[in-house]
Amino acid sequence: MEVIDNFLPEDDFLDLQSLLLGEYFPWYYNDYVLTPPVHTPFNSLDYDDDACTNYQFIHLIYKDGDKSSFYSYVEPFITKLEVKDLFRIKANLNPKTLNHKYGGYHFDPYRKGIIGVYYVNDNNGGTQFKKGGKVNSVANRMVIFDANLEHTSVSCIDKKRRIVINFNYP
Repeated sequence: MEVIDNFLPEDDFLDLQSLLLGEYFPWYYNDYVLTPPVHTPFNSLDYDDDACTNYQFIHLIYKDGDKSSFYSYVEPFITKLEVKDLFRIKANLNPKTLNHKYGGYHFDPYRKGIIGVYYVNDNNGGTQFKKGGKVNSVANRMVIFDANLEHTSVSCIDKKRRIVINFNYP
């Protein structure tokens, strides 16, 4: 696992952050944080009792060759990560919760390759790893890890929203 602070140059970061925190970015409602879980047996960090009723907003920036009109904003990532091929790029907006909520340990749908999680804003949420360790949500931070590491999102309780961009690539 690699954590890189100040991942993007300041100008690129501020443009992206302004876009994703702004009122005109098209977020799409999902009735769940994690595809309705099939984790059994459940324990407190594998699954919150109401994880299926938690919701989030998403924007698919890239999937299966289809690009969102906002793809140009993530091109600096593609260059810096030296990505030759992509599976998916997805932005997630998780609203503030009263207590920290864990979305449920999971593998991303592309269980091979690399996952990059980019944190758009500062908040007290993060990404928790099943085998230990947590990466805190710090604006302009990227964590890169093997797709075979089980992980879960951790909601924030101190800001209005937690926004990340997930990169899945071979």
